[in-house]
Amino acid sequence: MGLAFAQAMFKQKVSVADLSAAARETALANGAAVAYDPSEADIARRIIKENDGGFDAVVDFAGSEKSLNFAVSTVARGGKIVVSGLMGGNSNLPIVQWIYKRMTIEGFMVGTLAEAREVMALARSGRIKPPPVREEPMGDARKWMEQLRAGKVVGRVVFKN
Repeated sequence: MGLAFAQAMFKQKVSVADLSAAARETALANGAAVAYDPSEADIARRIIKENDGGFDAVVDFAGSEKSLNFAVSTVARGGKIVVSGLMGGNSNLPIVQWIYKRMTIEGFMVGTLAEAREVMALARSGRIKPPPVREEPMGDARKWMEQLRAGKVVGRVVFKN
């Protein structure tokens, strides 16, 4: 969904990063310009080189120590990081790096009523492509929860009786 919203809201090409190969493939199939694997050796250097000093903005949908460190390593000077994921952990960001990069880091969980209206207008306009949804029997919930924990679910799984 983050990719779909970014594509609808911004003119720039959108890049994604995900540990899941399936998620990266899905993002590319849905119009991402590039899909990076954060676990790849020297990936931050590659991103900085390919994107003229890094990304202007990064949205961290995981919200973990590793994902925030990845965001910090790939955001450009003067860039912005928005953390909306709730995985948790701690950050040990050197203050010198924060100052040197002149970056902004903010948390985001729930928007304003005006922002909700904007999101609904985008959805109604048809400019937001919904995520893949698959229906599965309620009896298979445990199996799909295991798949989700293993990072093998792309999109949404809806259980039915």
